[in-house]
Amino acid sequence: MGVNPGWFAPWRAEDVLLNNRAYEIALFAPGLLGFGSNGAGECIAFDLRDAGAGRIVMVPFIGMDVREAVVIAENFDQFALLVSMPMTGSTV
Repeated sequence: MGVNPGWFAPWRAEDVLLNNRAYEIALFAPGLLGFGSNGAGECIAFDLRDAGAGRIVMVPFIGMDVREAVVIAENFDQFALLVSMPMTGSTV
């Protein structure tokens, strides 16, 4: 991926709702809908709050708080482009 978090591990469609419940995303980060992770400590999510509608954000699983969300992309199209790009400085 061309930006931090560097890696993107999408959740299977049938696991999205289960994982959102298991991580209690609605409780700790209301307005976010997780759909993957960076394979480590951060959740990748849609920001469905009015102010951030459509943005893709990253939020830590531990200490999850919507105030800790970092914008990765302004929309899903931009996110899809970033996923296809190598990380800057990558030797791959």
